[in-house]
Amino acid sequence: MFPRLNRNILGRLLPNLVTQTIRSLAINEKVQGSNYVLRIAVDPFTENDCNVKVEQGGVRVVGKRGEKTGLSDWSHEMDIVFPLPPGVEQNTVQTKFEQGAIFVTGVTK
Repeated sequence: MFPRLNRNILGRLLPNLVTQTIRSLAINEKVQGSNYVLRIAVDPFTENDCNVKVEQGGVRVVGKRGEKTGLSDWSHEMDIVFPLPPGVEQNTVQTKFEQGAIFVTGVTK
């Protein structure tokens, strides 16, 4: 019904919107001796936006961030589970948020 509007939305606006809102997480994982370290960059999420839990052999990161202004509402959400490698003792796993990243540390057997 509105071919020009549809072309603008599908051709120009939608691809730009997708590239601006979808971001990949930068993940660094390493084992140094008996220490396990996982760094998950979660920008643009802040510490208050994220909930981190150690559960069933993995680390679950749930984040939600958004704003409702009435004119334009937006939100970013994530719910990701990072499995712990074999040998990492789940009861030694600790998490902390620092400089836009979540750090997960633990001790290997």
